[in-house]
Amino acid sequence: MVSNRVGEVGTVGRSDEPLLLAELQDLRDQLAAAERRIARLERSRARSRRAIRRLTTIATTDGLTKLGNRRRFESVLGELFGLSGRHGAPLSVVLVDVDVFKSYNDAFGHPAGDEVLCIIARQLVMTSRPGDVVTRYGGEEFAIVLPDADAIAALSHAERQRRAIESFAWPLRPVTASFGVATRTPRIEDFGSLVNGADRALYASKNGGRNRVTHLDMIAGDGLPGPVAPEPIPYRPCLSRADGRGLLSAGPRPEPSQPPRRSR
Repeated sequence: MVSNRVGEVGTVGRSDEPLLLAELQDLRDQLAAAERRIARLERSRARSRRAIRRLTTIATTDGLTKLGNRRRFESVLGELFGLSGRHGAPLSVVLVDVDVFKSYNDAFGHPAGDEVLCIIARQLVMTSRPGDVVTRYGGEEFAIVLPDADAIAALSHAERQRRAIESFAWPLRPVTASFGVATRTPRIEDFGSLVNGADRALYASKNGGRNRVTHLDMIAGDGLPGPVAPEPIPYRPCLSRADGRGLLSAGPRPEPSQPPRRSR
């Protein structure tokens, strides 16, 4: 009796073998299909990541000079300002404004003015250190973030750039630029205040005759000579702007009662 039952079990096992093989093959097919779907999803995700990177680059790049735009400037400065606070590293900002740029455009046309902006962009990049971030702030203004640069280093950096622009072999007429520099101190609690400080210094350079470099310390009561700039208009970041242009980068200053717009 026992031997008969063993034979029966063996017979049932052999009869189920084709079914088990078919089920195994079905599982293999399902696994292969799942792997193909995963591969397609990975390719789709890779395309999406590339598209996001391209869109991010477009959103943070100035179309004319190919520098970062104001959105890029504010993003980098915000990050570096936080790092500076945590690690106690120096941090400076330079604002650059092309002198009498409107009259240049009026005299030679906007294409010639665009070429001036592109040349100045290249000069600023060529005279910057690795790690410095050069951006187009808006219009004829540029902004530079100088990590690990104290006031003396930042002032020297800006003067080197001013001379590079002044000494360039301009084909139509000489072109110069004015510079405003500010360095983080314990009194500067946010990156907007740092930018405001550089803007005050730039105003002083314009008011003092253009084609010069002014550091905020020169007009902040430390005994260094320099004209006193009016109080700045409150800084308003433009990170919500889709085109990356600044809220203060174009158009007139609001209301005559506010500090006057610096002369170009």
